[in-house]
Amino acid sequence: DPADKNFAAPRANEDNRNATRHNIAFAGPRAKTVRALSTQAATMYRDSHFDWVYLDALHTHGAVIQDLEAWWSKVRAAVQ
Repeated sequence: DPADKNFAAPRANEDNRNATRHNIAFAGPRAKTVRALSTQAATMYRDSHFDWVYLDALHTHGAVIQDLEAWWSKVRAAVQ
């Protein structure tokens, strides 16, 4: 996203991505990072695929609504 303040610093973005990979390594192959626009990435997965999703995406109201609409169905309902 060219409007993102981090867009101009690809090295910092790569460093952050590597740190994230390191921080989620404990989860093994169940955890992975995906580099894509959030709503486009959501189309890569079937509904109820995930137990948990973390998005590092745009923080505007409109973008958050789009993310919720795209990802909500991808997360499984909690089993009671």
